[in-house]
Amino acid sequence: MGLRSAEAAAPGYSFPLRPDNLRRFYKLDHLPIEIFEQWIDFCMENRIAVNLNDWGNYAQDFERLVARQLDAGGSAFCMAYANFSTGKPEERKKHNEDMVASIRPLYDIAKRRGWLERAYVYLNDEVGKEQYEYARELYGALKEAFPSLRLMQTFYKDDPIAGLGDLVDVWAPNTGRYKAEEFQARQKLGDQIWWYVCCGPGKPFANLMINWEGTDHRMLSWQNWKLGVTGNLYWGLDWWSENLSTEPRWPESPWDAASWRNDAGIAHHGDGYLLYRGRTYCRCPRCGWRICAMGSRTTSICGCLRRTCVGSRSRGRVKRS
Repeated sequence: MGLRSAEAAAPGYSFPLRPDNLRRFYKLDHLPIEIFEQWIDFCMENRIAVNLNDWGNYAQDFERLVARQLDAGGSAFCMAYANFSTGKPEERKKHNEDMVASIRPLYDIAKRRGWLERAYVYLNDEVGKEQYEYARELYGALKEAFPSLRLMQTFYKDDPIAGLGDLVDVWAPNTGRYKAEEFQARQKLGDQIWWYVCCGPGKPFANLMINWEGTDHRMLSWQNWKLGVTGNLYWGLDWWSENLSTEPRWPESPWDAASWRNDAGIAHHGDGYLLYRGRTYCRCPRCGWRICAMGSRTTSICGCLRRTCVGSRSRGRVKRS
């Protein structure tokens, strides 16, 4: 991967790789961890930091998998998903206590290994204002138990900063919801800003649809650099949808690129997968991701140049023109 600084490391901080989809495509009764690790290695070679949480024996294999990814240059990892309960008060309290208990052994391992600065918890996905009450209960319990552990919140609507601002460390809006003034103010307070795309936003925003121009893919990383957004999320690497049941398997059968359709039935070609798979566990990244990764390499170089110029100016060696 070359450069290993925070800005040069893999830009994909939260990219779920679903082992069950690999198992189903290859018609296996059980997916060996060694095959899953091959996919992790391949993703890191292509600057994608995998969400490891969907691995069936995640708690048991946590240290092994996280160490492998971080040793390959990963700059962050998702320690756990944390979804709140909307049940009765006593049910919510029990749920939150169980959530803290499930994270505790992972936290202890990360603390022992010196990984806490690179760890985060993925909070309830795309929270809305009608859920803030439940969110505050769980997030407050997590903050009390693990004050140094980053909590990351995704959203595409409403104003979670007003409702949850004292509990969240990393804000991850959909790029269509991003407002520079709003989020740069949070950065000045010490929060981090990541963002994501999925089936939206549509044009004129950049996205990773397979039938969009390559400039749309590359611009995602350029926009990270321009606006100081330090992380990317994407909801799937191998959401191969109908292609999991096609007989015979691709490439003998045509590939169905419409992995996701919205409520109106409109296809979002390529949404939810950045990787293809081959006959014998071989892997291939989508061209769109290769282009996006090229853009991230450009911004990595810009990051190195920025640090060099700032350092030189502080020593009086470079003057602004």
